[in-house]
Amino acid sequence: MKIPALPPKDALRFWRDKMPVSRAAFMELAEDERVRAFFVSGMARGDMLTAMYESIGNALKDGQSYGDWRKKVTTLFQAKGWTGPAPHRLDNIFRTNIQTAYQVGRYKQMMSVVEDRPYWQYSAVCDRRTRPQHMALHGRVVRADDPFWDTYYPPNGFRCRCTVKTLSEGQVRRRGLTVESPKTGDMLEVKGGPMRGWEVPLQPDKYFGTNQGKAYWKADFSRYRADVKQAVLADIARVCGEGFEFSRVADFADSPCFRRLKRHLTQTDLEDLQTVVWAKNKQLQQGFGQWLDTIDPHKPRGELYPVGNLPGKVLRYLDKQGITPRLSLITLTDAEIGHMVREAKAKRRAVLSLAEIRQLPKQILRGRWWFDHQATNCLMSWVRVAGDGVWLKMAMELDYKIFNQKGLVANSIRTTGVIKPEDIAGDRRYEEIF
Repeated sequence: MKIPALPPKDALRFWRDKMPVSRAAFMELAEDERVRAFFVSGMARGDMLTAMYESIGNALKDGQSYGDWRKKVTTLFQAKGWTGPAPHRLDNIFRTNIQTAYQVGRYKQMMSVVEDRPYWQYSAVCDRRTRPQHMALHGRVVRADDPFWDTYYPPNGFRCRCTVKTLSEGQVRRRGLTVESPKTGDMLEVKGGPMRGWEVPLQPDKYFGTNQGKAYWKADFSRYRADVKQAVLADIARVCGEGFEFSRVADFADSPCFRRLKRHLTQTDLEDLQTVVWAKNKQLQQGFGQWLDTIDPHKPRGELYPVGNLPGKVLRYLDKQGITPRLSLITLTDAEIGHMVREAKAKRRAVLSLAEIRQLPKQILRGRWWFDHQATNCLMSWVRVAGDGVWLKMAMELDYKIFNQKGLVANSIRTTGVIKPEDIAGDRRYEEIF
């Protein structure tokens, strides 16, 4: 199997956006979101999984044959003292992932000409290795917008080599082709191979009952529970480590979602920022301090900055309370910073210094978390470094409407201040989470 000579630009983009995850994280994802995850059964070590992922990406980029790739990955595993997958599993891993990447890229190309070529024709290899069901689909013409493709866009099984051709209305007419709309459960006649003339039921293979091209280019990650996303993103950060480059968030300061914070902010940007926070937490902490240096708390410009994500323990606690935040992302606006340092709070000695506000991203990971039963919100506290026995607090509103814009929701820091330990620990209003 040789990858097409043309550089598969869209296939490469798809592959770079995949993220190595453990089996547990993979199984938490909905079926159409698994297209963005890379998982190899039986491969639990994060460094081994990442090495396998990167080797397939290089094969896709360089157009390596299976034989060339197998030699390189085998040499790599031996050099590191790892026991790699058996030869038949290596073959399956390579061919299934390469074919998936190619077909995802092809889906975008076909959709770009769908107005002129609105018919798609299923194409199987039709040799002795072709599955009877795929042989039965070979040559069938189905409209591009037919629900059939939501389930049966290739690959349709491990090591599947099927593809799809586009046709114009004129081509369908001149060739005398019949436009069909097969449904799951239909009996289809096998048109070639040893089972020629037999009828087989149309059923998707396990793990292949979705259109991975459509799922990748049109996926809506915002539909999934915050604790599920949190677990997956945490697993990504653990497996990939600091050195791993995510194509969408390779540089935190230059990521597209960050450049749009000052204007035209969308919920998708907030989704992307949630990923950024997990993948680039050290850069986040540094960038937050740099952002504080650029703003005037007394003259807010409507800017927002990500401060962190709700810890997993907090999300699990909230789930037990029947509360499911839309995101785990925690944000802070320049207007709220103005509220934090205003003169009235300073006179009451309830104000945090800018140096203490600068520590918020770190304290989110280290502080003590409380649930406010009265306000149904979260509060985080930590001890002031000065050693005066005073606690600092951060009160956060879940699912807050950012900039008062409809549909723009995240968890927002609403206020900070100074408290005494007994003000929280001795009040039944607050329950310590961890």
